[in-house]
Amino acid sequence: MKKTIKKITLLLILINTPLLATIKINHTGCMGVIGEHTHKKGDWMISYRYMKMNMDGNREGQQNISTQKIFENYRIAPNRMETNMHMLSTMWGFSEHVTLMLMVPYLQKNMIALHQQQGKFNTQTEGLGDITLKAFHTLKKTKKTTLFLINGLRFPTGGIEEKDTVFNQKVQLPYRMQLGSGSTDYILGATWTQIEEEYAIGAQIKSIFRMNKNNRNYQLGNTFEGTTWITKSLSPILSGCMKLQAKHQEDISGYDNEIETTAQVNPLANTQQGFSIVNLGLGLSWTGTESYKTHRIALEWNIPIYQKVNGIQMNSEQTLTIGWQHLLN
Repeated sequence: MKKTIKKITLLLILINTPLLATIKINHTGCMGVIGEHTHKKGDWMISYRYMKMNMDGNREGQQNISTQKIFENYRIAPNRMETNMHMLSTMWGFSEHVTLMLMVPYLQKNMIALHQQQGKFNTQTEGLGDITLKAFHTLKKTKKTTLFLINGLRFPTGGIEEKDTVFNQKVQLPYRMQLGSGSTDYILGATWTQIEEEYAIGAQIKSIFRMNKNNRNYQLGNTFEGTTWITKSLSPILSGCMKLQAKHQEDISGYDNEIETTAQVNPLANTQQGFSIVNLGLGLSWTGTESYKTHRIALEWNIPIYQKVNGIQMNSEQTLTIGWQHLLN
């Protein structure tokens, strides 16, 4: 993956080398920051994002924990997990002060785990995730500065009854392998950006509140997130970004009866799913010229620089985001 990122970076730099004359920032945020700008009345923007997240090994609290240590109390030890998300979204300038955003994710999850006696096995889930509708309400907008509130609802369209066959037995998969929360979630946040001639800075706070227990008798923990970033022009159409993101999620309330039957053998079946994590992100963004000036292609690579979990959970390793945006006006 690192070699692929280096090749893409080099290619973008070579393409833009002749254009290092008038350098001016032309967007405000990293591709991995969702909801970092608003639109004028009547403007539309469509987007596609591909996100690949890898988890490898396990930890307890802030420390790594070995498979053999897990086998002292459980019969199953998670080994590696990969999540691929394809997300289509659209933004519409409803008025001069309100922008609406719709996000539709499609998820593919794959986990490799080890059984103490029977060895390695694999489980998979795939399908539609939870659909989100957001409204951005502008509080302040000048030539350089923008401040707006975020209000949204996430609807329970993702599956929470995902099963797979493990050693010839159909089982309900752990919470992290499910495709949605199963509840209606309320999203509240705010975004601030400041655009200068050659760079832009921004900050965002966001919370997700689970409004009800789902039909499996549990509710995922509330989430609190803070992000800050800076983007810097490298050429008229190429810019780089750096992002720092902190996220905290609470434990699950209640429990799924079927998942709970495996909680004594699999640590991921426990409701201790809360965590705190700080990620560092680096990215590149290309904006087209002439007939392609309304298009933007960007990539972003994130790694954790701090993580602490409740109970035993998998290690977050890295996340790669690649995206395309097209402005229609």
